[in-house]
Amino acid sequence: MAKELTKKEKPGTIKLGGKEYELSPININVMGYVEEEFDCNFSELQKVLVNGKVKEMNAVRTLIHILLRDNYPDLTINEMGKLIGMDNLKEVSDAVVKVLTGG
Repeated sequence: MAKELTKKEKPGTIKLGGKEYELSPININVMGYVEEEFDCNFSELQKVLVNGKVKEMNAVRTLIHILLRDNYPDLTINEMGKLIGMDNLKEVSDAVVKVLTGG
């Protein structure tokens, strides 16, 4: 599992509010942020998400913010959340999954 999540892939991009944002690739900062936010080892993230130990939309919002944090340190989670609606949630979620799985 950990090998899948740490593959070095070109990061994805997402479009929010008409602007392209580059998602960070998996690096030690991203892994640390995940461990802090979800209170689990990075390698256990999938298990935590699948087992429903976190609220789904909060988890998606947090993961997106983590992947944007290094490149856009001034973008707050609240500002980012306002740019994601039902019209782009699937596209954004798919991009996050792609980065996390190296797909």
